[in-house]
Amino acid sequence: MDTCTLGNLLDALGGSTLRLLSAPRGRTVPVTEVLLHDPHAPLPERAPGALLLAVGVRAGEAGPLVR
Repeated sequence: MDTCTLGNLLDALGGSTLRLLSAPRGRTVPVTEVLLHDPHAPLPERAPGALLLAVGVRAGEAGPLVR
C-alpha cells in the first residue's frame, strides 16, 4: 500500500476544499489517521501522523490546536 502524505492529500482534495495553516514537518510527512476536532471534547494526548480537521475554526483561534 502506498503511503499517503500531507501533500498527496492536499493535492487530491484541491485548494478550495482545505486550507493548510501549519505544517512544521512539511508536506512530505505521512498521514496515518484523520481526526475531526470537536470543541466540546479534549484533544488526544498524542497522535503521531494524524491530520486534525478543525472545521469552522478561524485561523486566529487555531493556535491552541496547532500547539
